[in-house]
Amino acid sequence: MGIFSKKKPMQKRNTPGSMVIPWGAFGTSWSRALEQNPSVFSCEQLISNAIASLPVDLLFRKNDGSRVKAYSHPMYKVLKREPNLEEVPQVFYGRLVRHLLRGNAFLRPIRDSQGRVIEVFLLEPTAVSVERNEAGKKIFKQGKIEYTSKEILHIPGVGYDGVRGYSPLEFAKSTLETASNIEAYAARAFEGRIGSRALVDISGMYPDGATDDDIREMAAYLRNNYSGEENEGKPLILWDGMKISSIEATDNRESQLLENRQYQNKLIAQIYQVPLFLLGEGENKYNSQESQNINFLQYTLLPWIRIIEQYLTLLLDANERKNHSVSFNTAGFLRGDHKSRMEAYVKGIQSGIYSVDEVRNLENLTALPESGDVHFIPANLMPLNNETIGAYMASAKLKAQSLIGKESEGVGDDKQ
Repeated sequence: MGIFSKKKPMQKRNTPGSMVIPWGAFGTSWSRALEQNPSVFSCEQLISNAIASLPVDLLFRKNDGSRVKAYSHPMYKVLKREPNLEEVPQVFYGRLVRHLLRGNAFLRPIRDSQGRVIEVFLLEPTAVSVERNEAGKKIFKQGKIEYTSKEILHIPGVGYDGVRGYSPLEFAKSTLETASNIEAYAARAFEGRIGSRALVDISGMYPDGATDDDIREMAAYLRNNYSGEENEGKPLILWDGMKISSIEATDNRESQLLENRQYQNKLIAQIYQVPLFLLGEGENKYNSQESQNINFLQYTLLPWIRIIEQYLTLLLDANERKNHSVSFNTAGFLRGDHKSRMEAYVKGIQSGIYSVDEVRNLENLTALPESGDVHFIPANLMPLNNETIGAYMASAKLKAQSLIGKESEGVGDDKQ
């Protein structure tokens, strides 16, 4: 019997009452949801890519206090060009920062016969457990492999408790979990909302009432024949007393969901100290690219950079750490627009701060064949000390005497 036939009276159905859905009842953990959150991903990418793009150097401090690059040290190549045979520096440091942002980074250094680092590998932090033995030393376990604190360099993130670090997100767990659950609840609510759709009146077709099976059969027929892109524009045929109208249901949950997402994005940006406009929201209040970069460097990147620098220096032995250090060069990150850079370079060269070759190096240009590494100072400047003052006064006295002598000679000539 098809849907065009009259059916027996409709059976009465029970209507469910209201129920309270508890938080966390949606089957998705807040941490996994946050890992998939676009704002979390964007913040981590912004920070990791920015730090990974900075040049890294191993510096040697000379007796006069100046620092030079330690080209001859084996670890210089490891830090600068080839952390290991599988990763280039950009990839290696990007992974290191992302691991650190999740709470912990674990480095496995490979050393030569003299104990110097020749390669460094990153361990997957989710596969490493950390504990302390009876002597208070850290023990790292990766599956069945156990490492000592001499074999693993552990770089903890924020909130280090002496054993492990924590992700910045963990400090706002309660607030973020609530926001995540609100979004999940709203998404489930949208799946069952009435919204804008067709209202089909089949009471004329079933004067004695329709059964549940009748309604399901009619709904399936209309859905299969008149919904979807393949049925768009297809004429709807009414028969046997069927009536079609539309229903418009207003629902403010969509706007509330949007507000919740904006709040969540703002909170995530605050946790990572990332300006909100870099996530595509809010207004850029900086009047120049340089001031924007300085703020991002100072408040967002430098705390992580300093942690990484200090821990990477621990890859050196105790004696080497006395005059060697690892340093990220942030100068390139602070480059302004072309006009501002050129004006700063001119002042730097005229003041003796830069040589021409140093400026060309900052602009990724080759050095000049001759005289490019010469520093200049203004000729009319001199150090303010007793020797300079004495020489100046002596010179002024000689100049005055010379002028007096010329005047005297001129007077004698007139008399003759």
